Amino acid sequence: MGHTRTLLLVGSISGLAALTGCQSMTDWTMPAEGKEGVSVVGALRKSQEATGRPARPPIEETVSPLSGLRHPGGLQSAAMLRALKTSLDAGDPERLKLWNGMLVSPRGRIDKTDWRPEKVVTQERLGWTVGMSAAGVLRYVLDWAMTGNREAEANAITMLNLWAACESFERKATDKLGHHRLVGGITLGSLANAAELLMSSSTSWPETEQERFKETWRRVFLPIITENRPYFFNGNWDLACAWSIVASAVMLDDRELFDKEIAYLKEGETNACFATYLLPSGQCQETGRDQVHAQMGLYFASLCAQIAWNQGIDLYEGENYSLGRCYEHVALYNLGQDRVPYRIYNEAVGRSSRHQSPVPSPKCRGQFGKHYEMVYHHYRDYRATELPNVRKVLEKHTRPESPGPNTQIYSTLCFWNLDLEDNRQKRERWAKPDVTVDLGR
Repeated sequence: MGHTRTLLLVGSISGLAALTGCQSMTDWTMPAEGKEGVSVVGALRKSQEATGRPARPPIEETVSPLSGLRHPGGLQSAAMLRALKTSLDAGDPERLKLWNGMLVSPRGRIDKTDWRPEKVVTQERLGWTVGMSAAGVLRYVLDWAMTGNREAEANAITMLNLWAACESFERKATDKLGHHRLVGGITLGSLANAAELLMSSSTSWPETEQERFKETWRRVFLPIITENRPYFFNGNWDLACAWSIVASAVMLDDRELFDKEIAYLKEGETNACFATYLLPSGQCQETGRDQVHAQMGLYFASLCAQIAWNQGIDLYEGENYSLGRCYEHVALYNLGQDRVPYRIYNEAVGRSSRHQSPVPSPKCRGQFGKHYEMVYHHYRDYRATELPNVRKVLEKHTRPESPGPNTQIYSTLCFWNLDLEDNRQKRERWAKPDVTVDLGR
């Protein structure tokens, strides 16, 4: 974010705690909001019985004949969904505990009204309604994808069709900095990701209704994150936009939009460019600003990298950066290590993104966002590479990672401890990266 008062704007949408993500959960019990209702072991069975038949077969990957994009190809690939289903069908107790917590979460429930969009979507309501809807749709789509629960599928379709009926977006007249881009960037990608997963699941959602949703997305929501890009603000702004654009491109099956955004992240004149935002040492552009924004920027970068990976492109590791090392760096410093490599950052694009702190910022230190599970999964499962300090953050502070501040993804449920059989051969083709943070500097 570019300025301190941004904290107040986003805080007005969902509370200041929702922006900073300061709350930690150190045990493996489900969130308090998920302790009522169905029993842990009965949760999966209940979803299966709702269909009147055994659980559905796994979702298979398809490649679009028009774009060459893979589907499902957002944050979860077909292989990841298959591994998740295998774990659930086997009755893994920890996975079922997470699954049950998702099923009874009040976020985006079909019988609630706080997620429902108006015909004219206002900036004041954008973050909350999109965020709640994204969590709700993803929950229903996962239930449908894992168990064949037609009621859950119908709920997801109903919610997405309400968004398809939106007519316009209204900016806040007094917001001169254009925070709608940041709020839209944080949330829109999650809704696009959930919609793409439904579209890839042999759904009964009629093609005409899917096309209406896509048309509304292009006309009403995509311009929020594509027009007047905040390239000269702090990198987390444009990285938020970038992740939602990449997710949108996959959902829209738009190869041109996808390739353009990947090129922008690789070599664009923006603080979101990976080679600009991420330094070889593991420091990032906002390390000297504060630790909440440093984590946010890395998280949005990782969401871009995850979708790119599922489309066959490696953004996790570059010639002069390692996203894994950057995660280790931010984890180390926030766990209490003072001697991380650091220098004054001078590469920023534009006027409002320069932080000339001579040391890493202690502001918000130790306030962990729920941003670590997916990256840990990637390096462990795809690259046979351990991120020891990221693991410490997960074990001591952030598990289970589920929808909350700046994320609407059930990360621990979907990424933790997956048995990805196809990786046993694939990961041998990827060089094991050096993610070590040099503490001698």
